[in-house]
Formats: sequence, structure tokens, C-alpha cells
Amino acid sequence: MDQDRGDSRNLTWWAEVVFAGWRQRPGPRYQKLAAALLEAIDRDILQQGGRVPAERTLAAVVGASRGTVVACFEELVKAGVLTRRQGSGTYVAGRPSWAARPAGSTVATRLLRRVAEDRESIDLSVSAPGDLRHLPRIDPEAAWRSLDGHGLDPAGLPRLRREVARHLTEYQGLPTHPGQLVITAGAQEALWLLARTLPARKVLASCPTYPGLASALGGTRAERTVVPADAAGEDARAIERAGRAPGAVAYLMPTGHNPTGTVMPLLRRQALAAIADAGRVTIVEDLTLADLVLGAPPPGAPPPLAALSSRVIAVGSVAKVLWGGLRVGWIRAAEPLRPAIVARKAALNLAAPATSQALAAQLLAAIDGGWLAAHRAALTERRDLLLALVARHLPAWRAQPPGPACRCGPGSLLTAPTPSPTPARPGTASRSWRAARRAPTAATATSSGSPSPNSRALSSSPPSASPRPGNCTRKTWPPPPLPVLVIPNGPVPPPRPDHDRQVVAPIRAARLSRRLGLSWLGGRRRGDEAGRCAGGSGARRARRRLR
Repeated sequence: MDQDRGDSRNLTWWAEVVFAGWRQRPGPRYQKLAAALLEAIDRDILQQGGRVPAERTLAAVVGASRGTVVACFEELVKAGVLTRRQGSGTYVAGRPSWAARPAGSTVATRLLRRVAEDRESIDLSVSAPGDLRHLPRIDPEAAWRSLDGHGLDPAGLPRLRREVARHLTEYQGLPTHPGQLVITAGAQEALWLLARTLPARKVLASCPTYPGLASALGGTRAERTVVPADAAGEDARAIERAGRAPGAVAYLMPTGHNPTGTVMPLLRRQALAAIADAGRVTIVEDLTLADLVLGAPPPGAPPPLAALSSRVIAVGSVAKVLWGGLRVGWIRAAEPLRPAIVARKAALNLAAPATSQALAAQLLAAIDGGWLAAHRAALTERRDLLLALVARHLPAWRAQPPGPACRCGPGSLLTAPTPSPTPARPGTASRSWRAARRAPTAATATSSGSPSPNSRALSSSPPSASPRPGNCTRKTWPPPPLPVLVIPNGPVPPPRPDHDRQVVAPIRAARLSRRLGLSWLGGRRRGDEAGRCAGGSGARRARRRLR
């Protein structure tokens, strides 16, 4: 719920979310209200710049006197938390920088204390393999002997580009030529380069999304916009609608979404490829997790978006399938974008480390279908073990795997209701999960048993509400449900409910009146004063259609 709508139009949200359980707090009544407001600001339930309801209205909502609310406001204004604007109202200024923030919850406090004391714990904050035992056998000395020249090719070593092109063609269904590739220091740098090479004014992404996207866009003028998504992935119609403005770039992960693990079906991919072919939106496809779709692959697995449209830009990395320490990624782009990316890469750091590129080339050359199948089987076993251990030792938690439309995605989201510092009441579920959102109590476990990078240890969500991730803007969450009718050639908007009443019926009536020798004025004969008044917009549209 956005607090911008909570000043007068939805006061129930203020009563059940912001001021829930305020009477149980210690101290005078005005301090209880002030503590509830301050806690809502600390937990990011109220954002800076949001308007607070008027004093009389808020007093009626919380069941206190106006004087109590006035004293609460004066206390927070003196502390710099609220600000008054003459003739406009009271607004949230935020907690002052010198004021310490309290711990989010008891669970968060225990986890922080355990990490601070260097006690044994399982770190689920890094979504990458934890060791090197799974790597295929290679000869590191041969990789070193393969190096020659100055090793400062900004496009990457030719051998590595050949191996990446072979891997994309054989194992991900994306025909690629080495001349289409630019080697980067991981997928994160690939996104950083694209954010500064593409003329991006608006970046479209789902919520939640890869958390590194925010840092990749840092320092640019691109505006992040959340597009609605369902179990099948991002809404193609919403992306097309948002792409009407120039400079729109969509960041998508159709094969292994991070962190939800969804796999986009073919029909949705075809609709997005049609949008890319039309040149309305520049689509950047992240294939980092495309090799780790767990379970038996379905027959006719959907091809990448870049295989359906030559306008789609693909990025990837070896961090998930091989080892994150290699720091090797790539960009697959066509002319004339590729030379611009190479020039930007040379200006940034000349080239990716040659030793890492040589090792990555050796490892990619050693990968075959048998190794990939064994690796996926081992990851599936680890994931199932993690879910079984959670169900056995943490029965209050629940595991939320990808939905049926996701086929066999690479991850599962672990969620658990964390205790709130104050007693919860019915209707305050959103307050509980927001309390744990800032704390290090959230993690997304991927197929290898380690979560997405935007999470730390556990995940908290309400029993009956969808969690709002911390890397999304409040005004765009939750996304409104939009009906979509998708065909292979692109999305088609569904008909409006009032279409027959406003357009079809007036046209039919006008044609009938013409046959009877009558003038169409809202269904009445000319000369009837009421008929003239009734001839509204529907009649005008009908006359224009008949002309």
C-alpha cells in the first residue's frame, strides 16, 4: 500500500499497518503514536516525502484526541522526522542521520549477533558455487602456455570467444559467431557497459529482479520502471505500452529468473521477440542461469529471446555454472552496437584479465552434455536436501518453489513469518513482513542451495500477502493486474467492457434510424427536446463512423 494514497482515501491502511498496536507501547500516548510513526519510517513503510493525514483525521483513525496527535506531530517535527508545509500539510522528512536505527526483529538480532561473533553459520548470500570440486578436469599449465602477445584485446581472447560461441550454440540453443561477442569481467560489468552504451532513458524490469541491476545503472540518468509479471514472466503488453516512450530498455531473464527461478514459456517469448523486432523496446536478455534449469528438461525447451529476434542483446557469465572467481562474462550484440561496446570496454579497463580468460576457455571446452547432466543432478539433490532440512528443523517456515508455469526453474524461494517486536493483530500481516525487509533475514535459495545475491539468510513474507522486495520502488508495487491476450505475432489488448454499449449499439441504431427515415439523436426523433439532450458522445461517434 502506497502511503501517498493513505492520507484521506484509505485510512484503514494507516490504522492497521502504521499504527497497529500503538497502545501497547510504553510511555505517554503522544509518545506511543510518535514511536509507531518512527518505526514505520525505519522499516520503510513510510517513505520520505509522503504525506501524513491531517490531525483531526488521524485522531479519529487511531481513536485518540486531537491534542494527542498535535503533541505527537510537534515531537517529531522538533526531531526532524516530520516537516510542516503551510497550507499543504505534514510530510515525512525521514529519520535524522545522527539517530541510530533499532534492530528490525528478534530473528535479525540473533543472526547479526551470530555473524558478529564469528560462530558457525551457513551463508546463503552468494548465489555461486561454494568450491571447485564440481569443475571439469583441465590442465592449468596448458591454459598458461596458451597465452601469447600483450593480452590486452578489449573484445576478449579469440579462443575464449570461440568457446563461448560454441557453448551458446550447442547447449543454450543460441546460434552465435565469435565476432558477435565481447568478453567482460562478469555479467555485472556487461550490464554496466550496456547501461552506458545504449541510449537508455527508461529501464524496464520485473519486481523482484537481479539486485546488481541497480548498481549497474548507478551514475546514469536511466529511470527504473517496474513492469508487472506473473508465473510466466514479464507482461509483454505492459512492456510494449511502456516502450512507447523513446529510449526504453527491458532487462529480462526468461530462462532462470533471478531470484524467482521462473522459465518463460514459448508463447510469451514470441510476443516479446515481436516487440523487439518492431524496434519499440531494446531487450537485454540475461542468460547467466540458463544452464542450471533443474529437473528433466521438457521436450522442445523454449529458445532464448536472442534466437527469436536479432535485435535482442544477450549477456551471460560463467559464475553460476563454473566458478564466480573467474570473473568472466560476455555480451552478444550485433553491429553497430558491438564496436561501441568494445570502445567503452577499452576505455574502462583495457581488457578482461587474460589468465581468467584462458582458464575459462579451458573449462568451457571441457564441458559436455554428460557433465552438465551430472552437475544439474547434483544441484537438484542439494536443493531437495535443503528443503527437507528446512521442513524438519524449521517447521514454521515454508518453501515456495516456482509455480507450475515455470516448468523446472533454477531456484526456490524460502519464506518464513518472522516475529514482530510488537504484538500482531488481524490485518497487520504486511507490517510483519515489512519489519523484516531491512533486516538480514531474507534469502532466496537457488538450485545449488545458495540464494540470490539480494538476500542474506532467510526470507520473510506474510501468510496472505505477496512480499514487496527491497529493490523496488514503492509507487510501482504491487503492479496492477493486467489482462493479456498473447498471440505469436505479438500482444493484443482485450476488448473494453463498455465497447458494445458505446460503439456497437449506437452504430446499429443509427443504421436502423436511417432505414426508417429518422435522424439519429440518441435514439429519438428530431424535434424531441429530450432526444437532443440524449444525443451524447455515443451518437457523435456513430455519426463519425457512418460518414
